[in-house]
Amino acid sequence: MKSRAMPGRYDHSDRISLRISQEINSMSAPSRRPEIRRRRARKEKIVQLRKRLVAATADADRTRLTAKLHKLSILSPGQPLVK
Repeated sequence: MKSRAMPGRYDHSDRISLRISQEINSMSAPSRRPEIRRRRARKEKIVQLRKRLVAATADADRTRLTAKLHKLSILSPGQPLVK
């Protein structure tokens, strides 16, 4: 007779599969730190470029800064960096 799991409860196989999926998705601290550093540096660079774009007076500066922001936005999915 096959045992039936009650709704809301895990049986042994559910716990094993949950643990395996968590191990696959988690990163170790040494590999996570550089990723966090890259994200933080990228975010700061985007903020700096946006500020420089707002303060730019010459069309050449605006074009150059817009191109830099566009280049960064190609690598990142989601919201566009230049509006």
